Amino acid sequence: MFHPAASVLPSAIASSSSSSSSTSASTSSRPHSPPFHSTRLSMSGASRPHDVEKMSSGPKTTSWHSPSSSLNNLGAGIAAKGLRRRRLTTQALGAVFLIITLTLWYKGVKVPARPSLNFFPAAAPSSYEGSTPSSSSQSSETAADGVAESHKSSNRPDTTPLTPLQSWGKDLRSDRLLAGLDPWPAEPVDDPDTPALSTLGKFADNVYDAGHQDLANYTFQLRQFAEIATSGSVSTDLLQGIARTLEGDTASDFAHTTWDSRKKLWQTAKDQKLDSSRDVKTWREGKATTEGWDWQLLTDEGANSYVESKLGGSRVEMLWNDLPTGILRSDLLRYLLLLFEGGIYSDTDTSLLKEPSRWGSGATVWKYGEGWLDEKTKRRLAGGEDVNDVLGPPSVVVGIEADVGTRADWAKWWPRPIQIVQWTMASAPFHPISLSAVLRVMHKTAKAIDWAHEHEKIIKILNDQGRYKDAKELREVTVMNEPKSGGPLGVMSWTGPGIWTDAVMSYLKVKYGVVWTDLRSITVPLRIGDVVVLPVTGFSPGVGNFGAKWAWDEQAMVEHKFKGSWKTSEHPK
Repeated sequence: MFHPAASVLPSAIASSSSSSSSTSASTSSRPHSPPFHSTRLSMSGASRPHDVEKMSSGPKTTSWHSPSSSLNNLGAGIAAKGLRRRRLTTQALGAVFLIITLTLWYKGVKVPARPSLNFFPAAAPSSYEGSTPSSSSQSSETAADGVAESHKSSNRPDTTPLTPLQSWGKDLRSDRLLAGLDPWPAEPVDDPDTPALSTLGKFADNVYDAGHQDLANYTFQLRQFAEIATSGSVSTDLLQGIARTLEGDTASDFAHTTWDSRKKLWQTAKDQKLDSSRDVKTWREGKATTEGWDWQLLTDEGANSYVESKLGGSRVEMLWNDLPTGILRSDLLRYLLLLFEGGIYSDTDTSLLKEPSRWGSGATVWKYGEGWLDEKTKRRLAGGEDVNDVLGPPSVVVGIEADVGTRADWAKWWPRPIQIVQWTMASAPFHPISLSAVLRVMHKTAKAIDWAHEHEKIIKILNDQGRYKDAKELREVTVMNEPKSGGPLGVMSWTGPGIWTDAVMSYLKVKYGVVWTDLRSITVPLRIGDVVVLPVTGFSPGVGNFGAKWAWDEQAMVEHKFKGSWKTSEHPK
């Protein structure tokens, strides 16, 4: 697959600018131009600029040429003076090469392959006498014709119809999604005097897309999104949820809707075929139903109907329709269900191990409440009162998926060094974490749309320059590719666990001052304000990593079977 180097875009635009200055200007001044396309991609083989120039000049002869033109002239003179002198000269040169070879071998230098010493091709009188060329000459001419034809064929514009992914985004506009919304906050400037939070260095600290890091701006951003991206009663409910969770005083801060107040249990699938699977039965007929939980399986058709009825005509419905694949819509759907309905979401390849009422039981209080609870509350907790009696039941329950510790290669496998599970999660409706996740998906989608337009421009420039092979290979890179493969985002950072992790961590940071290292190495549930964070064993028992225990451990609540059920969910438009 072709991945253009950082030099491709500058060289292509520079060449194009001589014929169309407007194209160059628009390419370099896009307000949302993604950073990955021109810096993450590489180029190999004949796609390098100097190789492209060689290709465009036509096929080359394959005979060996002496590095010295004077030596060639000398050889021609010797050939004219007779066969004997030619042989003597060849033998002398062979002896010289042998001496050089032995000298290099003695010094331990790698010996190059011996070049052909046939400087003086045998005379071919037939070529002067009008006789028929030899079969070897015919083969050489035929091969040369074939190379020329092949070269000519590889330099024709690719007229293959575009696939849906190749053409995605060309008829979309990012400003339609983001109109009226403030731009996403820029990453804070790194202070070299501030030490890293762990031995993993500042890359691990900065990989989290925190957004606004103060409560006032964080709250304003979510209010703005709720007012612009939704309407009617949905907008009203969201604004009330923000006020209740982010703008209440300390005394009433925990007196809000709890995660299990509605007892709705959500799963999604392409169709109804999975509703009788062994894993799904643990949710539909298992321990949750004995506690009054209402199980619902939302199919592709049902998902489209739900979004249309709940969010018809809104900016969020536009976002839903703009997403290019079912994988992305499957992620967005779980955030929407938690945001507007509340309860539990869990993938269909998970099994319920313990009753939801036991999720988070026996939680310890983060930092014993220091810095975020008043003295009276801390004394009650220190006196042994139950956490839920003092703080009230939590509004959100999440679990740790990855806790990489000191593992230096963590970024090859997980988007975040502390990563939050996205296959099972629970929340009260209208909570800021779910709302933040939807807002982040909208900004990421706008970024992907801008990338698609920029991508199309570069392909056009390459075709205008006659670099048809490069253009064809670049067409194979689609919006779903990871940045390392030339794409803008990748699923993990567009809608997946990276988005959910950032939404959880940003809320915990602005509300309670939590940083990612505060969640390392926990072995029992941790209560942080209105959020309970389960250890790795909670939703990921038996994974063989991060100290996870087995499915029969007392801390194991849900088991994930890693069957990839999300991969088969297409959620068509």
